[in-house]
Amino acid sequence: MKKVRLTAVRALLCLLALCVVAGPAAAKTAIRINAASNPKASPDTPTIHWYQKFAELMKEKAGDDADVKIYWDNQLAKTYPDGINGTQNQTLQMCNIPAASLAEFSKAMIPLNGLYVVPFPHNQIARNAFAGELGEKIRAQVIQDTGLRIVSFWDYGFRYILTAKKPVTKVEDLKGMKFRCQPNPVQLEAFRAYGANPTPITYAELFTSLQQGVIDGTENPLVNVYMSRLYEVTRYFTKTGHILEFNVCLVNEDWYRKLPENIRKAFDESVAEADVAFNEQFDRAESNFMKVVEEKKMEIFDVAPEDAAKFVEIGRAASRGEIIKQVGEEYYNYFMGELEKAEKALLK
Repeated sequence: MKKVRLTAVRALLCLLALCVVAGPAAAKTAIRINAASNPKASPDTPTIHWYQKFAELMKEKAGDDADVKIYWDNQLAKTYPDGINGTQNQTLQMCNIPAASLAEFSKAMIPLNGLYVVPFPHNQIARNAFAGELGEKIRAQVIQDTGLRIVSFWDYGFRYILTAKKPVTKVEDLKGMKFRCQPNPVQLEAFRAYGANPTPITYAELFTSLQQGVIDGTENPLVNVYMSRLYEVTRYFTKTGHILEFNVCLVNEDWYRKLPENIRKAFDESVAEADVAFNEQFDRAESNFMKVVEEKKMEIFDVAPEDAAKFVEIGRAASRGEIIKQVGEEYYNYFMGELEKAEKALLK
């Protein structure tokens, strides 16, 4: 009996010795993602594909050293400010926010809020510019302003005008119209210049406001028309393509810098590959979303060249003045110059 007890004690001592030599088990790197919507409700949405692809790639590249969890339907942060604050405080590791809403926290992308900054329908111009020097300049400024790093620029497509009572095919059609646009000064000023009465209603209230006639129209990209079923409360769709919508995906810069080398390598590679998957899915989905709009019997209008020129002239002028007030003429000219370089390179 004593021999058995002694053997057991020796075994326990050996186990403890091994633990001391090996040290404590390395903690997994937790990556908690706050994601809008969910795969069941909106399986075609490009951002959902990005999150799923990113998680899949991290599992493949980092194995059990990283624990990626996606919290759908904004479980971790209900609003964009909540997402920003949570990422800054590291109660979550990743969130995304529209470029227009980012203006509340950093001025870096404010010029993109202007109307007709990127010529419709050439979204690849901005994709290319953000993949180069302009993207790095924006990234550095956002880190300085917020402590957050942009890991991805997500193309959400051009924004279009949607109305309930009458179509809009020329600037004069907007006169006096109660119109919801994004609640930032640049776009509010531009739609005032068109003669509309812009009303900064929150996106959460948009569907109900259109349904109840509180507003006459709005402007949104196709992905929002599809996901939020705006085709149910509007009748006319005008292909103005007046703003190219981008979202940015953010992580905490300090958290990112402190990632173990193998995890950061896996993270960077996973982001880059997920970005490719996002753009491929976006291009497929954009076509499908337009088919849905057509099937829902919305009346779709193109804008005649002479009327399009007037939209561009007024929208750009009003946007430019407001943007320069916020970011200064030097940065505005730099931003526009980089987009112009990307446009010439693409369309030469």
